Amino acid sequence: MRTALSISFFVTTLVLAGCGSGEATGGSFRVGCTTGADFCVVDCSLVCSQTSGGCGVTNIAENERIRWTFSDAVDPASVTGSSISIRTAGGVPPAGDFEVNGATVVFVPRVTTTGASSTFGFKRNESYIITLAGGNSIAQSVKSLSGAGLSRERSCTVIASEGIRDEDQLPPTVDLIAPTELVNAAVNPTVVLRFSELIDTTPLLVPLSEASPIRVVLRGQLPNGLCDSEAEGISLGGLVQLSTELVGQREVTVVTYTPPVQLPGESCITVRVTADLRDLSGRSAVPAKFEILTREGVSNPIEITESFQSNAQQEPVISGGNWGGAAGPGARPGLIGSDGRHGSFDPALGNPIGGNTFEWNTDTFVIPSSSSLTGQEYTVTDGRFFFTDFIVPEGTTIRFTGTVPPVVRVRGDVVIAGRIDVNGSDLPFVLNAQGLRASTYDARTGTQGQVSPVQNGTIGGPGAGRGGNGAVESNNQGGVIFNGVNISNGQPGENVGLRAGHAYAGNTAGTGGAG
Repeated sequence: MRTALSISFFVTTLVLAGCGSGEATGGSFRVGCTTGADFCVVDCSLVCSQTSGGCGVTNIAENERIRWTFSDAVDPASVTGSSISIRTAGGVPPAGDFEVNGATVVFVPRVTTTGASSTFGFKRNESYIITLAGGNSIAQSVKSLSGAGLSRERSCTVIASEGIRDEDQLPPTVDLIAPTELVNAAVNPTVVLRFSELIDTTPLLVPLSEASPIRVVLRGQLPNGLCDSEAEGISLGGLVQLSTELVGQREVTVVTYTPPVQLPGESCITVRVTADLRDLSGRSAVPAKFEILTREGVSNPIEITESFQSNAQQEPVISGGNWGGAAGPGARPGLIGSDGRHGSFDPALGNPIGGNTFEWNTDTFVIPSSSSLTGQEYTVTDGRFFFTDFIVPEGTTIRFTGTVPPVVRVRGDVVIAGRIDVNGSDLPFVLNAQGLRASTYDARTGTQGQVSPVQNGTIGGPGAGRGGNGAVESNNQGGVIFNGVNISNGQPGENVGLRAGHAYAGNTAGTGGAG
């Protein structure tokens, strides 16, 4: 997707009709300047003229391509951010590059992505001052190949208020460029997808998954050599490589993917592009599906001999197994700790909150594929973690937060030299002379007949209810009743929070501490 005003398709007609006679010079076609200058701007996509220094177009898209046509072939070395200045009032340029082709110079906005946010050259609703150096600053101006510069400076202001413009107003389509052979392909083929325009690559900056707009699934082949499309298949993860190619006059996005693991032979690789993938204007892609049938693989048997006569091959850090000696009972698998699917515990996977403290949220926590035992990414939403080993170094604090209590299963070593924090939030306090905590709350206002605001309870730890609110002072006038509740008494805390389906989910009433 690229932007160009319709006037750009009639450059030859406009230039020859309004800018004087032309002459051949050094193999190029030179257009005369109506002002009598040796070198001038004869046309631009913002609707400018030789006699006016302004622009007829003042509102542009965030991905607007801006084109200038000069009266003679341009020296590419003279096209810089100084000769053609595009800046905000604060001096910030848009992301983009200049392209020079004969007498035409085009500013091409650059699509950049930071985190999950994409920008398209010009910042939305920002004003930009466009200045072509000339006149007194002719030494800095765009120059022709013969060295002539602009005799006058040109300047105008535009606003990036038109959003993202889709030039063809069509949804993006995709072609499979590689592999070229879809039957009897290589066992681990490199998949290359080329789209019809630039697409929003933000969702492709993380490893592929079953929820990605591009999905790669491994299945087997039927005896007749066709894809076993009824099988559930295995979703292949891994990162894609993104690049941009120029097809004709249009930039397009190219996605390259190589399976991150060795695949078996005689497989079926299904590559699916969904409508969740969009172009830069937000238009959904045309869904597409490609099937790649791989050739028979070569088996490389690996022989492993383990007599279990000693514990030399045991990995005690990540295994809960026991060794009973050669006389018996020999090797015995661990009875607790589960499968260790989340790999070795790494405190730094949590959110650092200072003081070598890392926060782990039990409601949503992602174990990246680089850390897991299986090489797959896991998203924990129930507070249940399965590690091969769990070591909290001295001086390190792991703070669990969320609405469900953490459950940590470990099949190997567990060493907690640091601290695990599942506490709720503290009330405001100061340390007294004995080093004990004393509340900063003052129940008395010092004014006769008035009471202080109630002191609210603070949030509990993972799975725990909020603390109860404190009482308000009654000034010996009886209890203060609010919504039928005597709030001159301390209030009970919230009940324990259990998710639906928990065996005791129906027994949480009244579990909050009494006021």
